[in-house]
Amino acid sequence: MSSIQSALAACRSLTAPPPLAPAANFADVLRFRADTTPDEFAYGYLGFGRTPDRVMRYGDIHRRALAIAREIAAHGCPGDPVLLIFPSAADFIEAFFGCLYAGRMAVPALPPRTEKERRRLISIARDCAPSLAICGDGEMDTVLAELCAAGVVAPPCREVGAIPDCGGGNGGGPSELPAVAPDSIAFLQYTSGSTSDPKGVMVGHDNLLANERLLRRHWGSDRERWLIVSWLPHYHDMGLIGGILQPIYAGRPAVFMSPQDFLQHPARWLHAVSDYGATCSGAPNFGYELCRRRASRMDLTRLDLSTWEQAFNGAEPVRPRTMREFADAFSSTGFRYDAFAPCYGLAELTLVATSKQIGAPVVIRRADCAALADGRFEPPQGDGRSIDAVSVGALEHAHQAFCIVDPSTGEPQPTGAIGEICIASDSVCHGYFGRPDATDATFRAYRSSAFPNGMLRTGDLGFIDDDGHLFVSGRIKDLIILNGVNYYPQDIEGAVLNVSDQIRANRLAAIAVERGEQAGVVVVLEAIGRFDLAALAPEISREVWDACQLTLSGVIRVKKGEIHTTSSGKIQRATCAKMLADGAFTIEDAYLHDAAQAWLAPVVERCGSARRESSGQARAVA
Repeated sequence: MSSIQSALAACRSLTAPPPLAPAANFADVLRFRADTTPDEFAYGYLGFGRTPDRVMRYGDIHRRALAIAREIAAHGCPGDPVLLIFPSAADFIEAFFGCLYAGRMAVPALPPRTEKERRRLISIARDCAPSLAICGDGEMDTVLAELCAAGVVAPPCREVGAIPDCGGGNGGGPSELPAVAPDSIAFLQYTSGSTSDPKGVMVGHDNLLANERLLRRHWGSDRERWLIVSWLPHYHDMGLIGGILQPIYAGRPAVFMSPQDFLQHPARWLHAVSDYGATCSGAPNFGYELCRRRASRMDLTRLDLSTWEQAFNGAEPVRPRTMREFADAFSSTGFRYDAFAPCYGLAELTLVATSKQIGAPVVIRRADCAALADGRFEPPQGDGRSIDAVSVGALEHAHQAFCIVDPSTGEPQPTGAIGEICIASDSVCHGYFGRPDATDATFRAYRSSAFPNGMLRTGDLGFIDDDGHLFVSGRIKDLIILNGVNYYPQDIEGAVLNVSDQIRANRLAAIAVERGEQAGVVVVLEAIGRFDLAALAPEISREVWDACQLTLSGVIRVKKGEIHTTSSGKIQRATCAKMLADGAFTIEDAYLHDAAQAWLAPVVERCGSARRESSGQARAVA
């Protein structure tokens, strides 16, 4: 039995929900847990041999957070941003609560291991101008060097291990720590930047408490037995607010691992769910897809997934095929299809907007493709083409106000009409840091007598059906309009994924291409293994036609690593379109439809080529 399993065996909150904290701010939540149950299990961190497994208890987290808060209080003023740069969540948790105790805005970020991480860190530091940076041990020199090289004024920087402990019991704290107002900002959550530069969302203590209440209902952390297993990144909203803060809010145990440990061996996630009897765990769709593809290599007799009641699936398009095939692949382990909980949320709403409830069935509607292209949901008509649409929850359980709005007119839309999803809720955040105009446009839109403070414009398109279920169809900025018809890139990409397991989710992008008076849609993709695009291009074209009634102008395979994604894995379609237009891709193979050959070939040929045909021309496919 591991140290974590031994500690969990004595954990009373595993099988009985404790009382909620009488909290005016989120710092009060940890204080309450440390005052009432200081020795209770809070978190278990799985190190998989790279680092020791670690058991974290409320009292220990509180004492360490107080020590870090004392260091933070010596720099800057209450309300200042403090950059938290940690590779894993274990030390980050204590530093995060140190920020809350000190009345500062925590700003989660990653150490700059890759060029993408370096650019993001520099962008965040330049935007928020932190008064202090706290980083993991051994990270300080790298962090300072990268910031200075980019011309960013580097703040004072401390490694967390160099901050001394402070004495004292579990209650109270240093007298110099400020009072924390309920409407003060707890942290800045930088957006993924899938369609624009990352912006710092100001998440208030009031927003955080409101959204954690909502999560408790959706994820069932008020049920008799509850435990979450998470590998989700601590520097993104789902990993932080769901995987780390929901357990401490509800007073329930959590076991977590690093995202890298999951990505190296996806089976580790499922074994953790099995070994610790998790009732709640989840991932974006690609996490389930990775496990589904590797199921044949796993020893399923060693897995028991029968305790898994809430398998949340969100942060990217939820694909019905992935859910069906995952449930089929792991049915022998006790996993149930209706454990899936498709959900929807965004950083500007703290985290969650809607989710399927525990015990409710997964709801999938067949949608007529022609009607979707015309901006409305209808069931299939006759022999017309249709596509699956996945409900992300019934609005009667959402405890928030939703409205579907025509983004061009601001007019509310009727049931079944596709428009922008707008929300009014206590979870709607305070705005974008340092961007008052963008804050007004996004967080205070469509003021009315019903919503005097306005509504949050999510930037997402969707519809509500007759039963009050919400369906998300895509991002407004990603919508492709061709010859007056709407096409959703997620639907096109989903059709392409059906063709081959060598095409990976989040490694393909459906984009619009224009040249002069000509326009079309191409799919740019990366692939693994010996991928024969010549054989698969016609099938890709057929799948897209069947799903969307769209004739692709081309299918382009590019060098691995060239399709840009955000730090949370979302496809940056606008960046991909610009790279193709600028000739910035390295093309490994390209197949163009006959009708597009004349105008699209020059666009393709501007890119570098890893492998040219003898003629130097892209090959055509009818």
